[in-house]
Amino acid sequence: GVLRVRIHLSELRRGADVDLQLSPCKLVLTAADAQYHLELPLPEHARDEEAVAKYDRRSHTLTVTIPLTLTASHADALSTNSSAPSVAANGGSPGGDRTHSQDLMQEARAAHAAAAAKRDSAAAIAAAASEKAAIAARAASEADAETAEKVAAMRRATERVAMARAAVQAAVGDESRAFLELESARATSAAAHDVAV
Repeated sequence: GVLRVRIHLSELRRGADVDLQLSPCKLVLTAADAQYHLELPLPEHARDEEAVAKYDRRSHTLTVTIPLTLTASHADALSTNSSAPSVAANGGSPGGDRTHSQDLMQEARAAHAAAAAKRDSAAAIAAAASEKAAIAARAASEADAETAEKVAAMRRATERVAMARAAVQAAVGDESRAFLELESARATSAAAHDVAV
C-alpha cells in the first residue's frame, strides 16, 4: 500500500525551490521564498527511503507518495474483511490508517492556511509601510516647496529694500543739488543788491 500526501503551494514558482526531508517518523517541507514550512508525522510502517515526490506546476501541487509496509495485524485485517477490497490498494487498517491520512491532510491544510495568513499579514505590513513612506515623501516635498517660497519672498523683500535705499540716496542727491542751487541764488541776489547800493 501507499500513503499519498498532496500539498498545495500556491505561491511556489518551481519545484526546485522546495526542501523536502523524510525520516522514519515525519515529513518536513520548507520553501523559504514562499514562506512555507510544514511538518507531518508519518505512520510507523512508512518506508521513507522509497518515497517519491512530484510537483505539478499547473496546479502548484506537490504530491509525495510513500510506500507502506503491511504489518501482520494489517494483513489479518485485510484477509478477514472481504467487504473492503479498496483498503488493500490504499494500505493499512480499514479505519486507523485512513483516519491518520485524513489527519495528515487536515494538518497540511492548516499549515498552508497559516502560511497564507502569514504572507497576507506581511503584505499588509509592507503596504502600510509603503503608504507611510509616501506620506512622508509628500510632506517633505511640501516642506521643500514652502521653504522655496519663503526664500523667494525674502529675496523679493531684499530687492524692495535695495530699491528703497536707492530712492533715498537719489532723494538726498536731489536735496543736495536743490540746496546748492538755493545758495547760488542767494549769492547772486546779494551781489545784485551790493551793485545796486
